[in-house]
Amino acid sequence: MENAKTLVQLGWHPIPLGGEGGKVLLVSGVTGHEGVDVTDDETFREWADRWAATDDGLNLATRMPVGVIAIDVDCYDGKPGAQTLAEHEQAWGALPATWSVTARTDGSRKLFFRVPQGWTSRGILGPGVEIVQRHHRYSVAPPSVHAAGLVRAFAPDGHDCGQLPPPEDLPALPEAWRAGLAHDAASARKGSDEDAAEVVGSFRGGAMTPKVQAHLNALLTAVAERSNRFDAMRDAVMGLVRLGAKGERGVDAALRLIEAEYVDAVADKRGGERMARKEFQAAKRGGAQIVAGDPNYRAMDYETGEAFGPEGLWGSGSRWTAVVVDGERLWQRTVESDSQPAIGHGSLTQSLADVVPTKVDWLWWPWIPRGKLTIFEGEPDVGKSTMTLTWASMVTTGGPWPCAIVGGRETHNEKGLNEPGSVVLVGVEDDIADTVVPRLIAAGADRSRIVTMTQPTDDKGAPVPFLIPEDVDRLRRAIDEVDAALVIIDPITAFMSDAVKPGSDTANRKALMTLASVAERTGAAIVLVRHLNKGTGMSAKHRGGGSIAFTALARSALLAAKLPESEDRENADATYGLASIKGNLSRAPQTMGYRLESSRDDPDSPVVLWTGQLDENADQLVGADGAKPDARKAAPARDEAARMIKELLASGPREAKDVRKMVSAETGCSDKTVANAANKLLIVKTPVRGDDGTVSHWTWELPPKTFKAGLSAKSGNKVARNG
Repeated sequence: MENAKTLVQLGWHPIPLGGEGGKVLLVSGVTGHEGVDVTDDETFREWADRWAATDDGLNLATRMPVGVIAIDVDCYDGKPGAQTLAEHEQAWGALPATWSVTARTDGSRKLFFRVPQGWTSRGILGPGVEIVQRHHRYSVAPPSVHAAGLVRAFAPDGHDCGQLPPPEDLPALPEAWRAGLAHDAASARKGSDEDAAEVVGSFRGGAMTPKVQAHLNALLTAVAERSNRFDAMRDAVMGLVRLGAKGERGVDAALRLIEAEYVDAVADKRGGERMARKEFQAAKRGGAQIVAGDPNYRAMDYETGEAFGPEGLWGSGSRWTAVVVDGERLWQRTVESDSQPAIGHGSLTQSLADVVPTKVDWLWWPWIPRGKLTIFEGEPDVGKSTMTLTWASMVTTGGPWPCAIVGGRETHNEKGLNEPGSVVLVGVEDDIADTVVPRLIAAGADRSRIVTMTQPTDDKGAPVPFLIPEDVDRLRRAIDEVDAALVIIDPITAFMSDAVKPGSDTANRKALMTLASVAERTGAAIVLVRHLNKGTGMSAKHRGGGSIAFTALARSALLAAKLPESEDRENADATYGLASIKGNLSRAPQTMGYRLESSRDDPDSPVVLWTGQLDENADQLVGADGAKPDARKAAPARDEAARMIKELLASGPREAKDVRKMVSAETGCSDKTVANAANKLLIVKTPVRGDDGTVSHWTWELPPKTFKAGLSAKSGNKVARNG
């Protein structure tokens, strides 16, 4: 508390830090363009009471006062801050001796200077050097405890001076440096959220390029080494956003991996997974806003030093390259001739040895992948819309998702999304007010997380329909606007452009590829709903209405179907089945049974009730040739009942009701399943009559061994064979 008061008296603005490395900001609203300077003793006392006694302790930082900047030179872990500073001193003149703070002995330090009020700088000088300003970052204040040691202040003569002087005592930043670092206020401002969404939406999919992999590896290394993970995450995200804006491939995939690794590493220190994820999303959004609002950031990759085009900070074609001298990485500026191709362009191939393998993200594993297209189809009246709204509800609440069986093992969406997310509904067939919303309420959805796309109008005020592929960019913006995890387009055929010929696989594939690209860029699971065709007897893969391109391009295809009549089904409560038609990304799950029932509070709104697993596969559910009842897998419950019936009757006939009762009690089967098992065994059922001729009871006995006449394949003669 006393140190905070001292800083205020000297003209600096204290900020509380703590957490791992002693550099985590503990309060909000005290940094950035809108930050408020804290000066009252009561707040300082609250900070001390709240954090001073914690395991991490309490450090203090200083927000830059008006008219002060710090040049942050990083030389640790091979960063070339000293080299960058020397290069610029050679170009702009030597900096005057000034006060500095550091906790390191490798040359890393922050140098403080006065600047005119209202003057702002671009945020990066070059590799390893950043400009700390009132609106951008802050400086740890002495005598804080840093991960690298005690933070100390040094006077211009190099002696430890205990604390920084009043801002007015700092030397002025030379005019040549101000001219070299300055940019106009317009370029200093960040872009809007909409501009940032545009930047993120421009990222190209595909395998990660080597530059993207380098940023990813830097973050993974920092996490593994337990260095300052927040700074590492922020730097990696900022670098990736810049690379994405310049057209490097694989940025989205790298960002998702970084988010997962960062959240896993710091959640317990950031107040939970949600707060850690919020930090990551803020870094991503902030990076995109900077790229959108500052042309200098577009022109240069500050992590590698490469600058492109006429707006590059060191002119057209200039770049920094890393060279290794006696095992030390140094940075060297070079200038290419106009005849040389721009860096990063012209290559037509990429070695797969450079591709970092990644895992598939799932919404509901292994049914609905994220970042991919999923087809969901079925006949009318099987509850497709109710099912999709059920999925939407589970996304908004974070589950729980129903248990699935994969490879004989129960799964509980371990690999899927188990925290609340947002949903975009595109043109669901039912009315929003009287059907969709009541069903969402019945399913327990958090409707604040569900949106529909607004519909523009033409010059006459008529609504303009959403069309694919013409309007997929609108969809991408809608996804980005709410950071949607799930998109439902119901039905997909209603939104295909008239320019897309229904019977043309090529035309449909091209149109759907635009949707697949949006899914990949945003990481959203896009579910396309469609009806079945009339092709009875065809396999489930060919029963979807329209082009086969839908099923071919989707990474997962699901079927909802009414269960065929069967008296031997073990899952007697199921009315419908949800089956996997195809899944390119995992093993197929076992078909799940469900039924539709009226909501307890709203009889007009159906809800999905899951009833367990089914033996039928997708082909059997659509009655495909070769998948008729005689080709199905044996029902386990019926087979168990048959086994016990044979044991009970092995010694001779018994009264039927006794057999049925004992089998049902032992196996848990219904009377119908026991009867079906008896029929399969060809049990001989005999009525036993009383003296008056009426049937008093029935007996069951095993059938006698019989012989049927057949033809010998070799001789053509009739031979006896056991039936």
